[in-house]
Amino acid sequence: MTSAVFHGPRHVQGTERHLQGLINRQLTDQQKTEDGMNWDHIEDNWKQFSGAIKEKWDKLTEQEIAELKGKREQLEAKIQQVYGHAKDQVKKDVDEWVRELARRI
Repeated sequence: MTSAVFHGPRHVQGTERHLQGLINRQLTDQQKTEDGMNWDHIEDNWKQFSGAIKEKWDKLTEQEIAELKGKREQLEAKIQQVYGHAKDQVKKDVDEWVRELARRI
């Protein structure tokens, strides 16, 4: 029988942070390929997708969309700023938009 070695609360917290990081990376990878569409594809073809972004979020200017250069986090922040929606809601809206695009393509 082996005995567990307790390294103290700092070790446990470090392990929890490490596991949370792994989970977050896995969720991010899962999100990237959700419904056959990944954000890298959108980012690489940003000019082509800018019309669909303008259609979905018409308060964003074409210049603002162009300046985002495909960066999802910046898009979410801009939507949050312009529309005044909560961060979690904006993330869900962008996720749904990506799913809609995947269905159209």
